[in-house]
Amino acid sequence: MSSVQLLDKTRKINRLLHNNSSQKVVFNDICKVMSEILSSDVLVVSRKGKLLGIANCDDVEEIKELVQDKIGGFVDGMFNERMLNVLSTKENVNLETLGFAEGYTKKYHAIITPIDVAGERFGTLFIYKSDSQYEIDDIILCEYGATVVGLEMLRSSTEEQADLIRKEQVTKSAISTLTNTEIDAIKHGIEKVTCGNIWLNIYREGENVYIDVINTGRKMTSEDMKRIHDIISGETRLKPSEPGTHTSIGIYNVNKRIQLIFGTNYGLEITSAGEDKVLSRIVIPFLRSEADLAQYKEK
Repeated sequence: MSSVQLLDKTRKINRLLHNNSSQKVVFNDICKVMSEILSSDVLVVSRKGKLLGIANCDDVEEIKELVQDKIGGFVDGMFNERMLNVLSTKENVNLETLGFAEGYTKKYHAIITPIDVAGERFGTLFIYKSDSQYEIDDIILCEYGATVVGLEMLRSSTEEQADLIRKEQVTKSAISTLTNTEIDAIKHGIEKVTCGNIWLNIYREGENVYIDVINTGRKMTSEDMKRIHDIISGETRLKPSEPGTHTSIGIYNVNKRIQLIFGTNYGLEITSAGEDKVLSRIVIPFLRSEADLAQYKEK
């Protein structure tokens, strides 16, 4: 392979990054380009053995042993461990040393390239073909491709961490608006449930935060739902409770307090979610800091 050909093939890999500056590079796209320039089958395997990307070359018979052919599947555990033990690119590797049956070594030539970023192992690039051995230029292309894959893995990991931080921020924002009394009321309500299931979901949509509690413990009649709606809206005047009964004043207080702080566009609503499910939803604005909450309270 001439220097010009090597440069051209390197640019094909590099183009993946330039064409996807604002989007994630799909691992299958990287595998497809690598497969074309190396005339090989290419697999991207995560550190845990999960298949993240795959591309098959028409001129290469696909290996079925120890390897999944579907994205999201897992390769054989021992095969993955043996690949992780390869600390630098190993070309024309003996496949029997990786756990493949006798005969694969004579039929296939393979390259194993670790995917390392900033000293951390993210996975492995497994590449193989059947017509000829890999040469130095092929090794260069494999290592360059592994670098591109590693950068995408790092970006994906960073985005997942950022998403987790955002979710934590949304949760803290939601909880910070509730008083200890209201938090205790939620805990008390959950503890009192003796049957059914409860789902708690806190999420953000646009500039609002939603706290959803779905309960299947007790079937609510239309009369029950109307009574609850009237209590929340203040249409039903609450009377002092009698022994063994309750006035549901807690849901009225929660709704009233949220509206006093944030306005009438926010508050508590309780509706039927179908299949004997009751949805209790608190809607509040997304607060980026305690200063945002303080500004609402000052109004």
